[in-house]
Amino acid sequence: MDIILDKVSKRFGQYYILRNVDYHFKSQQVYGVSGSNGSGKSTLLKVLSGYLSFTKGHLTFIKKDKEINRNELYQGVCMVAPYIDLVEDFDIREMYNFHKSFKEIPKATTLKAFREILNYPAIKSGKLIKHYSSGMKKRLALALSILSESEILLLDEPTSFLDSNGIAWFNKLLEENTKGKTVIIASNDQKDFNLCEEVISVDKLNSRI
Repeated sequence: MDIILDKVSKRFGQYYILRNVDYHFKSQQVYGVSGSNGSGKSTLLKVLSGYLSFTKGHLTFIKKDKEINRNELYQGVCMVAPYIDLVEDFDIREMYNFHKSFKEIPKATTLKAFREILNYPAIKSGKLIKHYSSGMKKRLALALSILSESEILLLDEPTSFLDSNGIAWFNKLLEENTKGKTVIIASNDQKDFNLCEEVISVDKLNSRI
């Protein structure tokens, strides 16, 4: 799916976090979005996902030369971010089944197949997610979203809380599951951009006034 921003701005109170952003994210490419803390990386992803509305400008989503209604966008978007929680009172089986009720997971149509790809024995059946470590939660959230059938995959600080083995697992999982997706990774850590075909600075985007 193509995403076209035309003079998109987002203001909170009197302050602009995004200002006159112009960019064309092309279908089936992997992008990085870099920037200093507070520069607007997370805000940009929230606007692209529909989580936040924008203050002014135009935001267009195009799939197979047809514009997609913003109200229907949720059907084709998956997002992982520190501010989006899993359901803490679910165990892995309940979380997997709940997620599947909204999004298909073609490469892991059973919990057993999903657990094999997740490759994390410490996540035991029956253990509630609220008792997981931060790294376990992040790994589960990444697996659910990256493996899901979607046209847009948004990842905000994807390797936070992951150890070196988790980062290697993430890179392999992402590399094997980008086909047909527009992937946008927001981070200020260069190691998150290993698979990106282009890295864009939000600071520079915001300077186009």
